[in-house]
This record gives sequence, structure tokens and C-alpha cells, in this order.
Amino acid sequence: MNLPADTTLFARVLAKTHEYLDFPSVVGHETPFLDHLARDFTALGCTVERSQNLCVIKLGEPGPVYLAHADRHGAVIAEDGAAIYAAHAVKNTKYADGAKASETFTDIVSKRYASPMTARPAGAWPMA
Repeated sequence: MNLPADTTLFARVLAKTHEYLDFPSVVGHETPFLDHLARDFTALGCTVERSQNLCVIKLGEPGPVYLAHADRHGAVIAEDGAAIYAAHAVKNTKYADGAKASETFTDIVSKRYASPMTARPAGAWPMA
């Protein structure tokens, strides 16, 4: 592997990337992650504007950086070992029984992640 000339900067970028990927940001509940990003950029001296599902970093020229769609799909593992769509696990914890996923929707999402070859619709993007 060829390391960049500034290995200290490279290590910092990798550490920050790891931190961001470790931070939960499931679909519909990305606000804490966007708040985390806003705090990071504010600490660097940037002017930051936050609104629902959007974080704008004001950098002057050439313009602002818009951070949106910071949510990620995925599954969490329940105590019984079952994989549960993470967004619904969060919603069910937050709202109790008021946000149960429909069996059909859960089935569709589960199939998306079941197998790379069977998860895509016929004629969709080719697998590499």
C-alpha cells in the first residue's frame, strides 16, 4: 500500500471516517449524526446552519457544503438473533407499538439485503 506523504493527516482522516461510520444514523433518525457533524465543523471555526435533515457548512468561496441524506440502511440483531431493519427497530423503541412495520414492507427490505445477486430487480444495474 502506498501511504500519502503526510501520514499523520492520513491517520486523522481514517480515524474521523471510522468515527462517522460508527455513529448511528438510521433512516428517519439522522438528526443526532447531523448534530455531531455540525459540532465538528463548528469546532474547526466554520459557520454552520442546522435545519431538519440538513447541515450547511458556510465556507465562503467557492460556496457552502450541504450535508443531507446522512441516513443509512441496515439491520440490527435482536436478542433472539433475528435481523431487524434498523429504522423500524429505532421507531419501535421510540414510539413503542405505534410504528410496527408491515409484514410486506419488512419482507421487501429483507430481500434487498439477502443476497447481492437476488436482491436487485431484473435488468437493474449490473453486478461487478
